[in-house]
Amino acid sequence: MSSAMRLGGVALLVLLGLGGCTDGRSPAAQAPPGPHDSMGSLPSQPPSGSPSEASPGQRNSDGSLKQLPPGPPSRPPQTLVMRYDDFGPQALAGTLLGAEWWQWAAGGSWEIDDRFDVRVVVYRGIDREQVAAEYPTVEGRADYRYVTYDEALEHFDRAIVDIEGVPELARLRAELIASRSDLVRAMGPRP
Repeated sequence: MSSAMRLGGVALLVLLGLGGCTDGRSPAAQAPPGPHDSMGSLPSQPPSGSPSEASPGQRNSDGSLKQLPPGPPSRPPQTLVMRYDDFGPQALAGTLLGAEWWQWAAGGSWEIDDRFDVRVVVYRGIDREQVAAEYPTVEGRADYRYVTYDEALEHFDRAIVDIEGVPELARLRAELIASRSDLVRAMGPRP
């Protein structure tokens, strides 16, 4: 398959996955940015009150919270907690991370303004079981996906190359480059 055909297929898939958002952001990323630190990890404190105080605007159409309670912090250079959106829209990141909705839900019937606080733990030098024990997925409280450092870098490198030269995806490409840079800055370069 020619690189032009491969690029065309990836670009079309990503554009369709953006749901018409041609500025390169997924619908979830259209919302104002949350209080994330400069490394893209999740805040140590939620932006508002407790889950019981959440207003309807802070809940998804199924009643679940858009912003889950804070979890354990990143521990660079062994772990870095990132957002699903840091890896691009579901059309680009889904193969690596799975669907961009709660893993405990059947999914597929969400409203356009629903957002899912799916967190991705990039890890290096420790076992996945250790990572899952420290960052457990608990229904209604935390949804983590686990990716090795090498898998994350390979994803970013491949995605950045695949969408290069597609003007509609220039912003997305810049965001992926920034996410990759944040990852390397936090966890260090490959040995």
